[in-house]
Amino acid sequence: MKNMNILRTLRGKWWLWVVVIPLGAVGLWQAYEYAADWVYYAPFRAEEREQLQILAAWKAEGERLEALDRKDTYGGKTPEETLELFIEALEAGDYELASKYYLPEQQESVYQELSEIDGFDQYLQILKTYDQQGGLFYDGITYEIEFFDNGAQKHLERFKLNEYTKKWKLEDY
Repeated sequence: MKNMNILRTLRGKWWLWVVVIPLGAVGLWQAYEYAADWVYYAPFRAEEREQLQILAAWKAEGERLEALDRKDTYGGKTPEETLELFIEALEAGDYELASKYYLPEQQESVYQELSEIDGFDQYLQILKTYDQQGGLFYDGITYEIEFFDNGAQKHLERFKLNEYTKKWKLEDY
């Protein structure tokens, strides 16, 4: 009975019909729109989170590689000097040292590769006796030495400049 009296009282109030009910309807409509948008954009938010995780991993890998580059002191002041140091290490059978002349992120795999190969006679002959022609790329940090035998290219070595230590490193591409 008490509830009926409240409803009768409110039925005659102008502010209920002019202010409260229209504002309530607009509020409900806005809540519905917000919920619909939330549901619609859920896959996009998940994709954005995934992309942010990938970006964070990429950034962490970049920082790791930068730290490796900053402490890497192996290599020569020129690509040719690095090549000579590499040849000397191979001739001495010091594959660990030879692998240090490669980019830091490639050293472990190059060491494994060098350790598994028996003899480097033909490779060393190419590096030591064939005619060499080198050239710097437009980026200023990539250099290639081509090895020729009777005018025909037989081999190619690529180098990258470690921009932190200013040492040239072999690149296993």
